[in-house]
Amino acid sequence: NVSPVGTQVVAGRATHGYTLIPKSEVNAPFKAAAVWIDDADATIRQFEVTETSGLLRKVWLTSLKTNVPVDAKAFVFTVPAGVRVVTQ
Repeated sequence: NVSPVGTQVVAGRATHGYTLIPKSEVNAPFKAAAVWIDDADATIRQFEVTETSGLLRKVWLTSLKTNVPVDAKAFVFTVPAGVRVVTQ
């Protein structure tokens, strides 16, 4: 379930916030979450998650860069020497 929570300035950017509550508590990975979305470019600028244990994690995205080239090697996994690989 999504509900608006108002506006906030995050890292100098105007945002609108929304809370997210799982529809079912059974096997839900969190109790609640909130996101603040930039009014100008729709980028998530801040989010917080309340875990089922009650722990609150809050993250600010202050130095976000989009469309940055990424070397293809960053997406390749090489099994280290000496590791036993089990396939099923």
